[in-house]
Amino acid sequence: MLRPIRLVRSLAVYAAALIICAWLLDGFAIDGPASCVVGALAFGLPTYAWMLALDLLGSWEPRSRVSSVVWAMIMVVEVSVFPLALATCLPGLLTAEWASPGISIDGGSTYLWACLTTSVILLLLGEQQPLRFMWRFWTSPTPPPRN
Repeated sequence: MLRPIRLVRSLAVYAAALIICAWLLDGFAIDGPASCVVGALAFGLPTYAWMLALDLLGSWEPRSRVSSVVWAMIMVVEVSVFPLALATCLPGLLTAEWASPGISIDGGSTYLWACLTTSVILLLLGEQQPLRFMWRFWTSPTPPPRN
């Protein structure tokens, strides 16, 4: 379900995280407000794609197409590996830099510090949906609702 207020809040947090990275890190540059907006939109794309994949996977009938072992492996990857990868913020930063020509991240150490900075900001501001989903999935007796 689309929640416009939550989407706007997420985009604002992503933009703030990019601005803070540009302010703190020498090798991180944002050329202007338009680049920041495009970067914030692109930053969230991997998470939104993962959420869409979860919805599609939830409505798919596994027994008709694949064995239960393959289905279990797909589910473990979808609910554990992808959320951990998304929590590093590397997919979001790579997408933001690729989609917005005004964002540049120079060097591996800048990427490392940008990943750490954005991960901490998103965690503190409650925007780590993949980690929240993974935690609820593994600790609840019933599957968690999708945000």
